[in-house]
Amino acid sequence: MVQNHVVWSNTIPHGPNPPLTLTLPHSASPFLTLPHPSSLFLTLPHSASPFLTLPHPSSPFLTLPHPSSPFLTLPHSSSPFLTLPHPSSPFLTLPHPSSLCLTLPRPSSLCLTLPHSASPFLTLPHPSSLCLTLPHPSSPFLTLPHPSSPFLTLPHPASLVLTLPHSSSLCLTLPHPSSLFLTLPHSSSPCLTLPHSASPFLTLPHPSSLCLTLPHPSSLFLTLPHPSSLFLTLPHSSSPFLTLPHLSSPFLTLPHPSSLFLTLPHPSSPFLTLPHSSSPFLTLPHPSSLFLTLPHPASPFLTLPHSSSPFLTLPHSSSPFLTLPHSSSPFLTLPHPSSPCLTLPHPSSPFLTLPHSSSPCLTLPHPSSPFLTLPHPASPFLTLPYD
Repeated sequence: MVQNHVVWSNTIPHGPNPPLTLTLPHSASPFLTLPHPSSLFLTLPHSASPFLTLPHPSSPFLTLPHPSSPFLTLPHSSSPFLTLPHPSSPFLTLPHPSSLCLTLPRPSSLCLTLPHSASPFLTLPHPSSLCLTLPHPSSPFLTLPHPSSPFLTLPHPASLVLTLPHSSSLCLTLPHPSSLFLTLPHSSSPCLTLPHSASPFLTLPHPSSLCLTLPHPSSLFLTLPHPSSLFLTLPHSSSPFLTLPHLSSPFLTLPHPSSLFLTLPHPSSPFLTLPHSSSPFLTLPHPSSLFLTLPHPASPFLTLPHSSSPFLTLPHSSSPFLTLPHSSSPFLTLPHPSSPCLTLPHPSSPFLTLPHSSSPCLTLPHPSSPFLTLPHPASPFLTLPYD
């Protein structure tokens, strides 16, 4: 046991020594440097502030009691195993390549940022793998250096496996290219910003509200439980909007009851593209609501390639709304041979509203067979200019 009044060296000598076990008393401020190779087993009491630097290769095993504020810097090829009690505030920096396994008790507050930001907390260089498990109720806050958006940052290439318990709030920003595997339990509200070439795989339980911002190009694979609400927002100058690869399942599946909200900022060029032999682009169960809002000036393009299934299928008691602002130019282009089928069940109220100075264009190549089926009683409002 190191006493408070004792001054001790902060450097452990080199040599084939057995694993080091340190116990620091109350209000201690350890500054430790371990040589190569080292194994540290450190236990810090109440109100301790450790500053640890471990060389290559080290295997730190750190246990911090209540309330502790660890500041850890782990060098190349380190494998930290950290257990933080209640309440704790870990600050970690991991070099390349590192593997972090972190478990936070209840309640805990985890703040992760990159080294270039104001308050570096967790740095995972290339290639890194973060496995994070937060109990209830936890609030993870992650920040990246360049965007300065709070919340987790993974370098290129990185893989994040994150599990959040009940009543958690998560905001993530992933660099290019990243693979996000996110599972959020009941009453979670994720807000995700995905950069270039990101591939999010999201599973949200009941009830959930998802807010996504997808830049260009992005591939979204999303499954929402019952009841769910999907909010998709494309940033400035994003293109294409949504793209399905070859022989893919339905891009978006919303259970009952669900609401889909699509908002495209200004200026936007959304492209909805289905590849060869794909399932219907959008399937909404009963009852569902689809809302698409395009700003001014917007240029929506809906493109169905060869041998595509019906573009949009809306079940019973669905209310599709397509609203285009002033000076919009909607285009629906179907390749050869195409069989577009738009089917609205009973009762339905399809509304296609085009403002002043709009030029709706429906172009069907030869041979094409357009089909529009409206059940009874239906109230279609379609306005097409002279061809």
